Amino acid sequence: MAAEDSMARGTHDWRTYRRLLAYVRPYWPLFIVALAGYAMGGAAEAYFVRLFGELVDNWQTRTLALASSVPLVIIGAALVRGAGEIIGEMLLSRISFSVVHTLRTALFEHLLRMPT
Repeated sequence: MAAEDSMARGTHDWRTYRRLLAYVRPYWPLFIVALAGYAMGGAAEAYFVRLFGELVDNWQTRTLALASSVPLVIIGAALVRGAGEIIGEMLLSRISFSVVHTLRTALFEHLLRMPT
């Protein structure tokens, strides 16, 4: 009995989730760009790890010319990471606010048409 209730609830949850996804569907291009922004931020983070690993492993053998360019590379990687994360956050926020606005508008229109 409990297993049947759990399966019925899971089916109901999936139907609800699919209905909500219908509201998100118009924003899929923004979602792809947001994922690309997060991927850019993640790649910059991985580059940080690799760069600092190289610096720690070879700090005595570095030449002066290479040492002067390291701060610029670090600043550039930090800017790329920040830009990627900001792009991802802003676009996902825009998607979520747009979906909530659409749902609220539909709800209020339905309430206005209800008989008194």
